[in-house]
Amino acid sequence: MMSILSVGKYPPNLIDIDEDSTTLTAGGKRIGKAASLGNPLSYDKASLISRDEQFRPVLDDWDRLLSFEIERRTDSRRDTMLNAYWKTLIAGATDRCEEVDDEYGRYFIDWYSNYRTAILELASAAVASKPSGLSPDEGALLYNKCVRDAALGRRFGFTDGGYMGLFPSGTRAMDSVVLLSGCWLPVVIRYHSGHYEFVGTCFIQGINLDEIMDDLEIREEFFKLQ
Repeated sequence: MMSILSVGKYPPNLIDIDEDSTTLTAGGKRIGKAASLGNPLSYDKASLISRDEQFRPVLDDWDRLLSFEIERRTDSRRDTMLNAYWKTLIAGATDRCEEVDDEYGRYFIDWYSNYRTAILELASAAVASKPSGLSPDEGALLYNKCVRDAALGRRFGFTDGGYMGLFPSGTRAMDSVVLLSGCWLPVVIRYHSGHYEFVGTCFIQGINLDEIMDDLEIREEFFKLQ
């Protein structure tokens, strides 16, 4: 867990570590709870089934989840959600770990075209994109690499507050999503018998971590983690 801690504006607030170092109590703030979750994205290199065919049922599942959430929103929010979706699949970062721009929206369409999923037509019209120096095949390969780096072993889903994100494969509905002081990523934790189990780190699209820590209306809590 310590690898996700950093010394920055909000240093780690670890108030207690027990003698056998299996439990620590850390300060942080709740972002929400995991709500609707898709299947984990996985890839078996030893399988005779191609990578694309292994990805397809999971992406179909994620499409259905996204479509359901889109139907609950007004038309004015659909484009926003579709653009948030392609950013979420790559955890908002380029292959160089820089913040993405609309060029990657073009790569997303090139990549998604390989799967012919139900939401492709809607996404093609809504996704903000700009011309790229890469061919469609090159753009698709680059975006695919970013998806592998960010989403393999994770599941797409939404929090109870409507934020979309990538969650650890072991995440369950009603697990808490929290930002621990000093962490540069939110984490998923699960309450069990008087303490919280650490499930893993996650990516939540569209939130500003510093703003959450600065917000005095969101109270700081202390979580006993194991």
